[in-house]
Amino acid sequence: MSLSSHTEGEGRSAGLEAFHNKLRAWLALHEAVCEHLVFEQSTRSVAEAARAVGGTPQDFIKSICWLTVDERMVISIVKGEDRADRHAVQAAAGLGKLHIASEQEVLRYTGYPAGGVPPFGFNALFLIDERVMEMAYVYAGGGSPHALIYASPVEIARLNNGRVARLRA
Repeated sequence: MSLSSHTEGEGRSAGLEAFHNKLRAWLALHEAVCEHLVFEQSTRSVAEAARAVGGTPQDFIKSICWLTVDERMVISIVKGEDRADRHAVQAAAGLGKLHIASEQEVLRYTGYPAGGVPPFGFNALFLIDERVMEMAYVYAGGGSPHALIYASPVEIARLNNGRVARLRA
């Protein structure tokens, strides 16, 4: 199998494990080539995640969750140190005005909690900033605020059928 998974520490609740198992099942079904990493400490923010892996924000991507007026989910994927520009994301999506999803909306529409949303694995329009595609490998949300995915941006784009565009401010 092309998916590897391991755990750092034992401080996970049963609720988080359900999110991890759901993502692992999706990854296996789609023959994902990546690592799923679970940590005792929080990886909710890019700074926390960088500390967990001994990396820098430049090693990360983040999935920013937006909703259209008619409640369609749009995910903009940018490098950890970048900010998504609402107007650029709206233009790339071509779906009208967008607003940042609340934590409740993130869970409802992605099936994963805020701070751990993976860059694939649920129904959404995925947009990937062009700078992300310049990287060899990245860390991304791994299904909970205590997990990460390590994969190539090319693999991420394959898994989410993402559209590449300039999205950053």
